[in-house]
Amino acid sequence: MIEIEVGKRLGSFSFSAELKVRPGEIMVVMGESGAGKSTLLDLVSGAKTPDQGFVRLNGRTLYSREEGVNIRTYQRNIGYVTQKSNLFPHLNVRDNILIGAGKDYDRGYYEHLVSILNIGDHLDKKVCQLSGGQQKRVSIARTFITDPEIILMDEPFSSLDNILRECLRGSIKKLIKEKDIMGILVTHDLDEGYEMADKALIVRDGHIVERRRGKDLFERPEEDYTKIFIRNLNFNSVADDLKAG
Repeated sequence: MIEIEVGKRLGSFSFSAELKVRPGEIMVVMGESGAGKSTLLDLVSGAKTPDQGFVRLNGRTLYSREEGVNIRTYQRNIGYVTQKSNLFPHLNVRDNILIGAGKDYDRGYYEHLVSILNIGDHLDKKVCQLSGGQQKRVSIARTFITDPEIILMDEPFSSLDNILRECLRGSIKKLIKEKDIMGILVTHDLDEGYEMADKALIVRDGHIVERRRGKDLFERPEEDYTKIFIRNLNFNSVADDLKAG
């Protein structure tokens, strides 16, 4: 389980959050641009240091101001999937996947990742020979092969077409459930949030406005701000579909 209770001031912007995510769960984080969604991921990963509070992952303290603990990002055993694939152009697909795995990586799990992400025919190709969707699949495989305890996802599918988005959402969700690890997904996409969420929350101006289990946040929001936010996302989704049609 990851336990997060943090506060951070960035100039005039103040952020605070308190939440827990259990093994096998995906927490979806939504909100307007600038609300603090990516700040949450940065405070968990160690890219930013909280001013107060703590972050604990499976009983291990990653950050605690009171205890004087601040584990470095690369020592936290956290996977991160972002909008950009961030692959090494001079390496082929196989080497890109395995670059952080170490010599004793699980070869059976490597083959499973290659299969479920459908990249077996591309292992000897260089990055420049891959489509954007194929590059994203490789970056996901590279993230999971390191056996992280939690996956942080910051708009990971935003640059992909709808069909590929749906496919990769299903793949990541399956991999998280299989490994019984945790996921935190930041997204602006209502369909994506609805499909992926075991828990969901809305952030506004650096603070959590509402949090619910499962699909309840999307189907039965309680706070007025959440109702308006969800309604606007629904409207934008319909408008996008009409444009695409």
